[in-house]
Amino acid sequence: VEVGSDLLLPKAQALLELGDFYGTVSDTGKLLKMHPQHLEALYLRGTAYYKLGEHEQAILHFREALKSDPEHKQNKEGHKLVKKLDKAHK
Repeated sequence: VEVGSDLLLPKAQALLELGDFYGTVSDTGKLLKMHPQHLEALYLRGTAYYKLGEHEQAILHFREALKSDPEHKQNKEGHKLVKKLDKAHK
């Protein structure tokens, strides 16, 4: 069943909350193909990658969102969190 783009974001958010991080990555990927600078989709995708331990991918998505809106609160916080975590592991 194909989900319309207007439903992909809430579905991806629900999947993230349920712990289906791969599902979140998949649905946000579909949404980002249609709307490459969708800030909320970039945030959800970055968060899912963070939860999966794929920190480089998480940082890329948070940074992409921050290019469009440097003051986007969620993406700024996500980016800081992953960078801080990476520094702690080095």
